[in-house]
Amino acid sequence: MTFVKGVSGNPSGRPKGARDKLNRKVDEKLAELGCDPILGLGRIGMKAEEEGDLALAARCYSDLAQYIAPKRRSVEIVPPAQIDEARLEQIHDLFMDMRGAMSAAQVLVLPEGQE
Repeated sequence: MTFVKGVSGNPSGRPKGARDKLNRKVDEKLAELGCDPILGLGRIGMKAEEEGDLALAARCYSDLAQYIAPKRRSVEIVPPAQIDEARLEQIHDLFMDMRGAMSAAQVLVLPEGQE
């Protein structure tokens, strides 16, 4: 079989987002018990915060955060490209011109009696 980019190796496989057998069994058992682990963890965190146990509250909220916000990843910081002195001087002059224009505009906009 030849590899074709963008085509699954098993087109009739499990649909995206489908739960496997073990997860389905856990979901069913929790439903039978009437247990919502997310709600329980939230309650524990709130109770811990009320009682001043901020370490436990932080752990609970941190665990819950993964369900509402994506995990943060490290980002590589690339140093800026080299700018020659002439270009740097042009940027500085442009900035100073803009700064002067903004200062002049602010003077015109100020209400009477405020300077």
